[in-house]
Amino acid sequence: MDTKSLYDLANEANIGFQDDESYQDARELWIDAYMKSPELLADLWIDALCEAKEDYVTEILKNVGSTHKSIHLAQTESRHSIGMAIAAGSSVTQGCSFIGGAVYKSILAFVTEYVGSECENWWGDCQGYHSDMMESQAEDSAYENWKDRRLEG
Repeated sequence: MDTKSLYDLANEANIGFQDDESYQDARELWIDAYMKSPELLADLWIDALCEAKEDYVTEILKNVGSTHKSIHLAQTESRHSIGMAIAAGSSVTQGCSFIGGAVYKSILAFVTEYVGSECENWWGDCQGYHSDMMESQAEDSAYENWKDRRLEG
């Protein structure tokens, strides 16, 4: 995420840039921004799954196995019974939901760790950007005042 985007998120949330510790307040904003952006997640999701904690990988693979079994059941055994078809379909849906939940948790854990490791540096960049913006506004204001005085005189 670029500095302007990080800055804009913190600025919109009215987080003061004067405090060096305010990066802790911005951290959650930045995690949410990553989790809501497919473009930002595209850079991280493979790493998130490759570096997922063993519990997440175990949960994903266990549910892949049981979902595969339910799909097989839906394709074969349930042809003769509506009840079995409904049960197998529900089992497939539940298995996919569990797989998705484990993938989500592993990506969220990775993004949280990644943003946590970068946010102090990002905050320094935002503070520098804010300082530059304030300096630029002061220069613009001084120029406008000079121009107004010149036009009046």
